[in-house]
Amino acid sequence: MVFYDFLESPAPLYGTLGSLREQLLYPNLEQEATDDELRAVLEKVNLADLPERVGGFNAELDRGHLLSLGEQQRLAFARLLLTRPGPIMPSSTRRPAPSM
Repeated sequence: MVFYDFLESPAPLYGTLGSLREQLLYPNLEQEATDDELRAVLEKVNLADLPERVGGFNAELDRGHLLSLGEQQRLAFARLLLTRPGPIMPSSTRRPAPSM
């Protein structure tokens, strides 16, 4: 029998509240990542300016009021890149925002 690790992306996509670092590392909050590693992933999803916009990786802010829906989706993709899960099964009822 084969078992896989799955990562479910919560709805709304920005998920839990907390720092930007916690947003990116969720659900593996014990995972260690340098600011440079986090910046590199944010660059891949076109959110390179996000740490400066929100006050840094450790700023505690409500992402739902700061990010557009497209940015929230890109943040979820950044989380996937950092988590490196097994198979990714997107919901068939959701589509990426046109800005993706």
